[in-house]
Amino acid sequence: MENLIKEIIKLLQVDMLSCGSLSQVIKLSNIGRSENKYIKTSLDKVLIELLNRNLIKIGIAKKVTHNHVDFEAWQGKPSDLVNRAMQSIQNANLHDKEFAFWVCLPDNIDYYE
Repeated sequence: MENLIKEIIKLLQVDMLSCGSLSQVIKLSNIGRSENKYIKTSLDKVLIELLNRNLIKIGIAKKVTHNHVDFEAWQGKPSDLVNRAMQSIQNANLHDKEFAFWVCLPDNIDYYE
């Protein structure tokens, strides 16, 4: 898991990651074990690990202008944030599941909800 965390942090140095992008990074790190249930379990574990280490924030991206997006971070305990993220995936329609939530580095949040 440590290499995966390093890879995610490296990607977050460039930009925030959508739920779908984060899931894809996890999937690629688990070649040969890419069933959806496995990915969901891994996503839970990775998110809780990153949150417990205070390496990321979870929230939503809000388009402000055609070339600027704000990051609105959710507040709460890591376990509550992961549950909320998983619920957001379940509640999103098929075309929006990839963007059900976003993650970014703590220094890159614009505001809290």
